[in-house]
Amino acid sequence: MGKRAPEELKVYKEYISAVRKVEQRLVAEGNTFYRKTDWAILEHYAGRDTLFENKLREARFNALLQKVGIAPVFIENWLPTLYKTDVLGELPSFRFIYKSFMADHFSRKFLALPPGFRTSRCKCKCAEDCSASNLDCCISDVSTDATNVRLTYDASRRLAFPNRIRTTNYELIECSGSCKCGPGCPNRITQRGRQVAVVIFFENTEKNWGLRAGEPIRRGQFITEYVGEVKLASSLKYSNKAYQLQIPRTLEFDDKSESLVIDASGFGNEARFINHSCSPNALLVWVYSDDYGGHYARSCFFATRDIQAGEEIMYNYYSGAELKKKVKSGIKCRCSFKCNIYIPGQTEQRSDTLARASRTKPGGGQQAEIDDQLQSELEQQQRQ
Repeated sequence: MGKRAPEELKVYKEYISAVRKVEQRLVAEGNTFYRKTDWAILEHYAGRDTLFENKLREARFNALLQKVGIAPVFIENWLPTLYKTDVLGELPSFRFIYKSFMADHFSRKFLALPPGFRTSRCKCKCAEDCSASNLDCCISDVSTDATNVRLTYDASRRLAFPNRIRTTNYELIECSGSCKCGPGCPNRITQRGRQVAVVIFFENTEKNWGLRAGEPIRRGQFITEYVGEVKLASSLKYSNKAYQLQIPRTLEFDDKSESLVIDASGFGNEARFINHSCSPNALLVWVYSDDYGGHYARSCFFATRDIQAGEEIMYNYYSGAELKKKVKSGIKCRCSFKCNIYIPGQTEQRSDTLARASRTKPGGGQQAEIDDQLQSELEQQQRQ
């Protein structure tokens, strides 16, 4: 057997376990189609071309993730072969990455800023692992105002939630390269990447793709980061806003205030498939962990309650004011069969939430992850 055989066997076993958990969850949810699981799986494997493409991409995704110590991601579509078109059967085309990067037009402007502008929000003096009891540690720097709530990790290295989850901007400051602590610091949780297996799963013909837990996730546990190409909002006026997430900070360029956007339409990871829910089980937290001062934050999802293996991971895209019982310009929310809320139309712009109002997502397209491109991206990301 080859040297990689034990690693590949481990990933395969994780895959079998994750898919079985999704199957059990779907049966528990009472979906009549998935009560005929054996038939559904047979139909699934009958679509060999789609199956091959999805599994090929899954292998490429995991080859990259293994290199950086991130848990595997699996792709499953159990839609009957009859409905498997290029749009519905194959995973939408995008380039898989594990961390965000700056677009050229933004990078040039950002790097031209004065050196003192690019500073870390965390400069703790802890010689060893950080602790909130140490007043010199950034973990103790917790503040709350009318618009932002600063969060911290608890002793179990999970997010310490306030008594009540509110519709506001949640922030967390992690240690960075300016700190004296090492990579094992308990205040560097999100920097280690996703540590739970997940399944990119085709939910149905209305919601299309979603993301499900491949193993149990505890309340407060870090799930994944929404990654993509960081761009200036002004450069995206006429682009598809379906996978854009706006960072709640602005920068001053040439005496002009500019907003930043994480665009996952062309480059992204599994987080781009997280669906909306009016009763979510995940919360978006803005994490400051780079030497960019308070001007750039990473968008990370944490579990707001225990999530069972196989359960769909969902996030509330909108503020309370945006969700209405019925609006003329809105569309019917499909987060559950009990939901009677109308959500804003896809053309509406929001300042601090995903601009993915419609459940219709881009589909199909040519395979984007060619072997030499993947290798080039891997080498580039490892150098960063």
